[in-house]
Amino acid sequence: YSIQGEKHKEFEIALQDGFNNFIDIKAERVGGSGKTDVECKYILMDRMFAVEAKATKNKFGALQTRRLKEHRDGINGMYTILITPKYTPAVARDIEGENIVILRPAILAEYLYNHLYIYEELKYEELHNIIINNKGKDISRIISSITLERFSILAA
Repeated sequence: YSIQGEKHKEFEIALQDGFNNFIDIKAERVGGSGKTDVECKYILMDRMFAVEAKATKNKFGALQTRRLKEHRDGINGMYTILITPKYTPAVARDIEGENIVILRPAILAEYLYNHLYIYEELKYEELHNIIINNKGKDISRIISSITLERFSILAA
């Protein structure tokens, strides 16, 4: 399915709500021309980061890293988290060397769900450190591995 109009707005709101599950993040859906979809403030560091929502019927194939940088610079952001379920190899190449990571929405949802089910408070530090150490990459497998390793025994 393609996420446009109201569906895209719902996706952005879901991301805002998801990031607000971290006790040390203040996320706000902003959207609109020239702005990032969701602005997040990492309270511990008093720094901002951008969350961009991209979802289409087919694989997401065209990334304008310059525009993402403008959105990030507009909030003095540390980095951009690109949330997209499917993308082409060209997108992976486009983010190399950039302050951008890719994270699949299902992996983020699984991470949040499992942590929130077990712990009362969820801190952002782990995710932040993964992003800092993996800029220009898809961090989905790393996050998924952490979730599986941490919670697979509990499921048994």
